[in-house]
Amino acid sequence: MRNIQMLAILIVSAFAASALPAGAQTEPRRVEIGGGLDSIFVVPIFDGGADVVPSANIRVTAPLSRRFALEGFLEAGRMYESTGGLYGIQVKQRLLRASTPTREVFLTYGIAGGYSHYAAEEYRYTGPNGPEVYRTAAHTNVVAPIFPLVGGGIQQRVATRLAVRVEGQLVTWLYVPVAVRALAGVSIPIGRSSGY
Repeated sequence: MRNIQMLAILIVSAFAASALPAGAQTEPRRVEIGGGLDSIFVVPIFDGGADVVPSANIRVTAPLSRRFALEGFLEAGRMYESTGGLYGIQVKQRLLRASTPTREVFLTYGIAGGYSHYAAEEYRYTGPNGPEVYRTAAHTNVVAPIFPLVGGGIQQRVATRLAVRVEGQLVTWLYVPVAVRALAGVSIPIGRSSGY
């Protein structure tokens, strides 16, 4: 498993380094808000069936230095009879030699948890004593952030305050892959620059 993660990181890094000029200067970093769409391919570990779950996400990126930023994210999608997804925190590490002032190549690594919410439902059927109603209460399940994740991507600035971001991530549990995330969205810098 660790070899697969390292291979994915090396492939993204090698592609980025070969496609972009080395030693590009970077501009000051700003806090960013972002959002987009993603698909999670849930690896069939326990039940033998694989699922692809489309969802929407929001993200906040806070720069820590020229190379590192801290990101919090939340996603929501429809899964069977519930609404749920992942939430988490991750480090976004810019690959400075592969980046330019308008294109950012990066790695991400962090930890995620999950949640699912089931709405109250009512089932009506006809039993031996006539019509009957069965009700279930609404409930929410939350899984603590126990899922390490690692990935990489590219963020391309298309306007002064707008960038397009594409990335992929591997979600693991005890070094076993449990899901693959493919994300595409936008990032919008807000506020003053951090000076990094």
